[in-house]
Amino acid sequence: MADKRNFSGSRFVGGDWENGFGLQFNVADDGRVSVTFAFDENKEGPAGLVHGGALAAVMDEAITVAAFVNNRGGLTVNLNVNFKAPVPIAAQVTAAGWIEKLDGRKTFLNAELRLTDGTLAVVATGIFITL
Repeated sequence: MADKRNFSGSRFVGGDWENGFGLQFNVADDGRVSVTFAFDENKEGPAGLVHGGALAAVMDEAITVAAFVNNRGGLTVNLNVNFKAPVPIAAQVTAAGWIEKLDGRKTFLNAELRLTDGTLAVVATGIFITL
């Protein structure tokens, strides 16, 4: 039985690991960004599955990269993440981000993460405000 007075939680948040996901996004001609990769064991939450915080971090990064490569850099003021399917550790996934619409200083963005079989695992929406 774990000592509940000294519990590190998941490996993603409480583990002893170096920061970073090592992602390098590709930029398409239409400004959409994407990256294919696999989460390593340091991003584990529930046994054998990716931690929701790691998934949310990648969604935030996908919208951030999409904003910046399209000259709409700023600050994330809203991020909504919906988890549709579990993501196994070491499974290949593709994350994508794109601008949905512009409204003055606001940039509305979308992101998604899919498994190789096409399963939609995570969807996100976000709003950036340019400074």
